[in-house]
Amino acid sequence: MSKDLYIILGVPGSGKTTQAFHLAQYLKLDNLSWGTIYRNPSLAEKYPKEFKTIKSKKASDKDRSYAISNIIEKEVEQLSETSNGFIIDGYPRRLTEAKRLIRITKKGNYNIRGIIIINPSLETSHKRLKERLICKRCGNYYSEENPPLPGGFCKDDSQKLNKAYISPETLKDEFYIYRKEIAQSIRYLQKYTDVCFDVSGDDDETIIFSNILLKLRDRKQRDSKIFSRRSKAKLETKFGVFDLIAYQSEIDYSYHLALVKGDVKRGNGILIRIHSSCVTGDIFASERCDCGDQLHNSLKLIHENRKGVLIYLFQEGRGINIINKVKAYELQRKGLDTVEANERIGFPAEMREYSMVKDILDDLHIKSIKLMTNNPDKIYKLTDLGIIVEESVSIEVQPGKHNKKYLYTKRAKMKHKLCLV
Repeated sequence: MSKDLYIILGVPGSGKTTQAFHLAQYLKLDNLSWGTIYRNPSLAEKYPKEFKTIKSKKASDKDRSYAISNIIEKEVEQLSETSNGFIIDGYPRRLTEAKRLIRITKKGNYNIRGIIIINPSLETSHKRLKERLICKRCGNYYSEENPPLPGGFCKDDSQKLNKAYISPETLKDEFYIYRKEIAQSIRYLQKYTDVCFDVSGDDDETIIFSNILLKLRDRKQRDSKIFSRRSKAKLETKFGVFDLIAYQSEIDYSYHLALVKGDVKRGNGILIRIHSSCVTGDIFASERCDCGDQLHNSLKLIHENRKGVLIYLFQEGRGINIINKVKAYELQRKGLDTVEANERIGFPAEMREYSMVKDILDDLHIKSIKLMTNNPDKIYKLTDLGIIVEESVSIEVQPGKHNKKYLYTKRAKMKHKLCLV
């Protein structure tokens, strides 16, 4: 009889071990965590030869992967006697480990049911790691979401816990290396799994776990490419010269634009603005919103930075289209706020989606972004697609007489980070 295996991967600070623990309890499977194994001194004594290789500065990545895989294989063999399956997190990180895992699964008669990739922003990852406490004896770690015993003691062996500090610079380097390595593993493993998907790691652990269960239920897969590059031209603007690139859907022929400044290929931390179309603000200079000002300020910042991209998405009225947006405008004139107006005509406050952004960033070969936004929902939706958001950059504009209520509603009801209203 075959057994089930689920793999959870994510950068340091993604919360993958916590989610693996919850999923193992929910599915009544065993839990194997590479991070917990690595931090556990008793297992270092159990596998002295392997740990010596893993911690040696002279060892190659190939030698470390071989040693790690030896430990994993032996731990899986011990589970196999009584286990119905298991959740593993933090492994396989490298391609050689992924290939070894397939041999392990065949030997133990396991089927890979799902690969789950948790994607926090770099800001969230660093925040979590700063708050983390670790027990040096057993390797358990604790955080605000998984608190230790009163006084900062380990629940398992009552040891006093230590802070697990990592500098932003070290984390940033590890963040990129880890993402590059697991990307190769995921590509290799996808042909062996039933489902494979990303989830945002910027929510609290309960919401992340709920999203994992929903995507497992819906048998989600990493989306294939839908938008392709169709044309390109130089565009001279009052903010400087940009490359204007048009993208079109292979399915419904909808289209979006990218204005590119400088060499962004294979870039990390590229300055990005994802701007949804606003005919009234962008073209007619409406004073009811801040869209036109945000558009122009973004282009100015990208030009001053000498490198960056503005992605212009045709998602009018936060996705409700121009006809319904005009209806909502009339309701706002009668006293409703922007959220109430949308709801009155039968729409939620926010209907935008960003799957096309992933296709555009992939086409431009951008590895990670600094996102100009005040909207935390945008960050969540991008990380849920597997896009690496290093940090957010405020793009707030000064409120005016006619948009003050609109901006207040965005802050109060849509949780936008706005300080001037």
